Amino acid sequence: MSLRRDGAARPNAAVEQDQKRRFRSFGLRIGDLLLMAGLLVAAGIAWGMRSNGAETAAVAVVSIEGERVRQIALEAESDGMHTFTDRGVTYTLEISESRVRMAQIDCPDHICIKTGWADRQTPIVCMPNRLVIELEGEGS
Repeated sequence: MSLRRDGAARPNAAVEQDQKRRFRSFGLRIGDLLLMAGLLVAAGIAWGMRSNGAETAAVAVVSIEGERVRQIALEAESDGMHTFTDRGVTYTLEISESRVRMAQIDCPDHICIKTGWADRQTPIVCMPNRLVIELEGEGS
């Protein structure tokens, strides 16, 4: 039993109904709250996965015709231009702030230069020279 505002006693069933009315005055039910909690948890998981995917890679791997020809650590000491020649083609990579991009290459279309900075999802690919630059390793 509980007391009403005027001091009179009322049974527990009346108290429960009063609580339900207050809860329903917001237009929500228990299922609605569970759904909102589930959506918040799913959003948190998605945000956490996105944050983990945003890490920078530790190594840029250069492959030509499927064969690894060079690995460059993406550290502050390696920032700058890296030029090398393989199979008669000269490649110039730019590394800056743990990122890598193709700065210059001997090919007709220069699509790999227009690709911009590489990331984990998008490697740099030069089809005429069969070159691929991928990022591997744990980020910092």
